[in-house]
Amino acid sequence: MGRCRRWLRLLGIAIAIAMILPSLTQSVAVAMRPVSAAPAFASIDVAQTAVESLIQQADEQFYNRDYTSAERNYQSALEQLQQTHPDAADIPLITHNLARTYLLTAQYTRALPLLEALDRAGQATTNGLNNLALAHFYLGNYAAAETVLTRVLTAWDAIRSRDDLDDLDKVTLFEQQAHSYELMQRTLVAQGKTDAALAMSERARARALVERLVQQQSGDPLPPPLTVPQIQEIAHQQNTTLVIYSVLGNGYRILGNEVETETDLLTWIVPPQGPIYFQTTPLSPFWGGTAPLRALSPLESLLQQTQVALGVASRGVGVVANERRVTDGLPPASPLPMRSLYEILIAPIAPQLPAAPEALVTFIPQGPLFLVPFAALPSPEGTYLIDHHAISIAPSVQALALAAQADGGATGRLVVGNPVTMPRLPADMDTLPQHLPPLPGAEQEAQAIATLLNTVPLVREQATETAVVQQMPQQEIIHLATHGLLNLDSRLNEFGLPTDPNAQTATDAQVYVNPGAVIVGDNVSVGGVDTRVSLARERVVRVSAPGVLALAPSSTDDGWLTAEEIASLDLQADLVILSACDTGRGRITGDGVVGLTRAFLAAGADTVVVSLWQVPDIPTAALMVAFYEQLAQVQNKAQALQQAMQITKQQFPDPLNWSAFVLVGETS
Repeated sequence: MGRCRRWLRLLGIAIAIAMILPSLTQSVAVAMRPVSAAPAFASIDVAQTAVESLIQQADEQFYNRDYTSAERNYQSALEQLQQTHPDAADIPLITHNLARTYLLTAQYTRALPLLEALDRAGQATTNGLNNLALAHFYLGNYAAAETVLTRVLTAWDAIRSRDDLDDLDKVTLFEQQAHSYELMQRTLVAQGKTDAALAMSERARARALVERLVQQQSGDPLPPPLTVPQIQEIAHQQNTTLVIYSVLGNGYRILGNEVETETDLLTWIVPPQGPIYFQTTPLSPFWGGTAPLRALSPLESLLQQTQVALGVASRGVGVVANERRVTDGLPPASPLPMRSLYEILIAPIAPQLPAAPEALVTFIPQGPLFLVPFAALPSPEGTYLIDHHAISIAPSVQALALAAQADGGATGRLVVGNPVTMPRLPADMDTLPQHLPPLPGAEQEAQAIATLLNTVPLVREQATETAVVQQMPQQEIIHLATHGLLNLDSRLNEFGLPTDPNAQTATDAQVYVNPGAVIVGDNVSVGGVDTRVSLARERVVRVSAPGVLALAPSSTDDGWLTAEEIASLDLQADLVILSACDTGRGRITGDGVVGLTRAFLAAGADTVVVSLWQVPDIPTAALMVAFYEQLAQVQNKAQALQQAMQITKQQFPDPLNWSAFVLVGETS
């Protein structure tokens, strides 16, 4: 076939992955693996004829978005095949691609019968069923869409439940499947079933993390998702108002590499007592039009603008020094993007939030919203959200409940500050290896906090990776004041998308991957370009866990404590504080933020306090000392952080200095 594009096909719970072309490396055959119950690939039954040429042309036109020409050639090829080779194995795929062309041109009445025929013949893949549901949805057949989507989600759940998949495999698969769960939420809301949509929203959050937490605590299999009464009971038990966000787009995942343009924000307010409040906020007034193929989504762009406005926009390059800053000469934060976030996230629901300033509000974000510094969102009156509420966040309601159920029983207190001599940053093309600078403020912070906790800190050369890791499992409180590094792939942002808008895609190399149940491993390239870049939009490359804490190296370690190493520990900690830079960031996925926060939660920590940007040394030390002083008085972690922020901003009023830290997990 030379460089001709052809598909390998899977029947049953099926997906399609790109055929191994000469432009792929030899490792593709094992690295690009379908995850499916299907037994084998069907044979390709199309001769090298004019029909095959039509199919190839139509495919190229389809992926180049020339839908008029693709429709014409698909129709012609289908008619000829049905006359000459009515049993050809290509017919179902061509039929599906023609239906996809109709969907992409909003010809839903033409797409629907083709997709229904495939379903009746037992030839519809799971992606095909999702497209059938999409056609029903846009035709207003909401009940039919719900019925089909129930089958789709059952298939996706079954694929992710396979025993041969590890934690990050499941995260990777859900990245490809999340659009189906979002379409179900939209379908339920369209029918007025907002409580059912809330349960579906919870089902679409942090499932891999929840499974890991359950297995760690009891060894039991993954429990079913929470029901709405269970969600209400958790709000009551935690004495918190749950604010649960779900960001929805138009439901399109037809090509498999579309940029999501967020159209609606669904918000549920679940108080400790009383009825659930539901709010739909249209997002179109905040941004018009649709995003180009390789751009960030509008909401992702707004969060990026927020980082720029704060003067903290940064991204990992290999292992980069997103280190704790040692100067207070920082630019003042611009309030403009923060005000937009307030108008989107808080203003529509503000009357439903508790009036008492010490009352706890727990935000359950989704996607880019994990980057929101909720504490610093400015109200029209000139105050900040932290002035009105004690704030925590959680990856899901079920993860929050599991953290509260954990009973570690540890009593120790481990305080680490200013490790020296810290490990060298590796060289890159432009710089030589370099040592991370010392953090005198972190050392003073560790000494002061150790005094408050009645323990002896590990500082300087005592704070080796080996010593810290050996002591961590026995600790109730773990406080690490050091450098944090965000070792993201330099070619990708934290949403997993290429930073170069002109980066070559797999489609450019005529390699087409239909996501849903595909995992691509390491050391794979398409057209000479690493698949982490070329297949970034398809979300099929296995998710990695970025995040590193710098400790003192010794003869038995390198000084880098990675997220992967942390996740493998067995911790009993009630509270972990990562008083370092960027510790709350990582790869943003449907399972939450994959990085240091998730690693500590997965290892058994009940609560993790982490930062969203490069924190300044002196204000951070002041904030942390104030936190422990307040915690000794109020015995509630979120309230202690609230009061510590209010104390710190009196001396360092810019939000850059006091609002970087978020509390993730249970608060008591």
